[in-house]
Amino acid sequence: MPSAATPNGDHTSSVPHPRPSVEDQAPVTPGGGESGCAASEPPRAARALVFDGTDTYTVDMAKTLSVEEAEARANQLQQERLSAIRGLAEARQNVADVRADAERRRAELERELAALVSDAERDDVQRYNAALSAGWTDVELRKIGFDEPDKKQRTRKRAARKPSSSQSAPASVSESEGGGSDLG
Repeated sequence: MPSAATPNGDHTSSVPHPRPSVEDQAPVTPGGGESGCAASEPPRAARALVFDGTDTYTVDMAKTLSVEEAEARANQLQQERLSAIRGLAEARQNVADVRADAERRRAELERELAALVSDAERDDVQRYNAALSAGWTDVELRKIGFDEPDKKQRTRKRAARKPSSSQSAPASVSESEGGGSDLG
């Protein structure tokens, strides 16, 4: 079907379309062709290309930047900054979590090791006492190379300290019973 030219300049359709305005047309560059525009750049009408090859958009960016574009750029910069803070916060939280976990594991390991040592000491005392029950003396066991177990020595030292505190208590009781008078 043959297409007829319309008064609006559109040769492909019989529906009238508005002519492109001067603002919608690409500026003419000295080398010919259109200059490339990024999506974030202002409309072509706001850009003016000086014939010496400099783009006034880069020189007068504040004058041609729309409110929405300024807001979008500021938001982008803010998002980058917030991402850095988010990463830092996550790293710090990870350090705190790892430290807490390490402390928990250290305490748990110390309890386990203390229990192992306690069990081994208890077994040592039982075996030492079994040797004494079998007829060996402390002196004989020392001559062989088996001193009294450490746990048994600690228990004996603790038991020896307890009566000394109880001996001071009866002395104060005896002083109070005697009336404290020697004049007779």
